[in-house]
Amino acid sequence: MTGSVVTSSFVMAAVGAFYLLEGRHEQYARIFLKVGVIAGSSPRCSSSFHRDLHGKYLARHQPPPSRHGGPLPYEVGADSC
Repeated sequence: MTGSVVTSSFVMAAVGAFYLLEGRHEQYARIFLKVGVIAGSSPRCSSSFHRDLHGKYLARHQPPPSRHGGPLPYEVGADSC
């Protein structure tokens, strides 16, 4: 959900920047740019924070990899146990 908010807000800001560069609809372009950057900044920061927490949780609770060196049971050509 956060990713869609970040993406849509930066698309909105990009449209505003394009309109400003082209010199069209300058009043709306400034509104698009301002609202897009403000709306996209907060979720972007919180998204990176949540990803960091998810990575730490996964590193702490994920089981260690198999050490026997053989093929895993779900690989093609592996013996079914």
